[in-house]
Amino acid sequence: AIRYFLVEDLSRWYMKIAKSRMNKNENKEAVLWNIYNSMLSVSKVLGIVCPFLAEHIYQEYFKNFEKKESLFLLGLESEGKEKINNGIEKKMETIKEICSNAFTVRQKSGIKTRWPIRTLFIESSSQEVAESVEDFGEVVKGFLNCKEVEIVNKKPKGKITEGEFSLGKIYVDGTIDEELYEEGMGNEVKRRIQNMRKEL
Repeated sequence: AIRYFLVEDLSRWYMKIAKSRMNKNENKEAVLWNIYNSMLSVSKVLGIVCPFLAEHIYQEYFKNFEKKESLFLLGLESEGKEKINNGIEKKMETIKEICSNAFTVRQKSGIKTRWPIRTLFIESSSQEVAESVEDFGEVVKGFLNCKEVEIVNKKPKGKITEGEFSLGKIYVDGTIDEELYEEGMGNEVKRRIQNMRKEL
C-alpha cells in the first residue's frame, strides 16, 4: 500500500498535476503543503517497517521544519476519515483509467506526447464518466496534451484511433492542423534546447 501510494498516486499522478499547477502559479502553496505532508506521513508509516531509512529521510528533509530530534518523537496521527471524500476519489479513479487508456490510444495513433491533439472523444453512457470529465477535464487535457475533451454517443468522423476502457470507448483525433503543427514544432525546439543545456 505504501509503495502503491508513493509510486502510483503521488509520483506518477499527483506530481504531474502539481507540476502543471506550479508552472501556472495556481495555488502553489497548497501544492507544496500537500507534497510535504504526504511525504512526512509516509515517512512515519514507513518508520514502522524501515526505521533507519525513514529516520534518514526525516533527518535530511524534515527535521529543520518539525524541530523534533527524531522522526519517532512525532507520533502517528489518527486515520482522519473525516478528510476522505469518497465521491471525489471515485471520480479521480475514473479519470486515471481514462488517461491511462487514452495514452495507449494516443501511442497507437503515432502522435508523440509533445505534440498536441485537438480533441479526445469519450463515448460512454455512464453518468459517472460525464461528471468526472466535467469536474476534472483540465487534468485529462494536461496529461494527454489535448485541447478539448468531449463526451460523444458514437464514433466521430475523421482520422480516428480508438480504444476501450471499462465504462466505454476512447477516440483520438489524429488530425494535425497548422496551429497544432506550430505548437508541436515549438515543443520539439524546447526539448532540443533543454537536452543541449543538459549536455553542456
